[in-house]
Amino acid sequence: MDVVEEGAIDLYDQNGNTVRVEILFTFETDTGNHYMVLSDHSVNEDGIPRAFPMRYIPNDPDGCLMPVADEEWDQVAEIYQMIFDQIRAESEEGETNP
Repeated sequence: MDVVEEGAIDLYDQNGNTVRVEILFTFETDTGNHYMVLSDHSVNEDGIPRAFPMRYIPNDPDGCLMPVADEEWDQVAEIYQMIFDQIRAESEEGETNP
């Protein structure tokens, strides 16, 4: 993983190709684990933008990202949804109050 600019990083896919992803937001759980939600701005078959959480260690010199473990997934998904709901509500509020 290489940090290329504020809010974006380059990752490598399974074929070794570089993929730039945007860091949408980061959060920490009650257990002290840190996560970032990334997006390559592609969409799924339903037209919904893809976003995915990854676990990371702050200030890690190697900048390793780790997949979310099965036992973490429910808590991470709950926080992830709560943050997206808040962002959506703020966006909609801004549209109605120019």
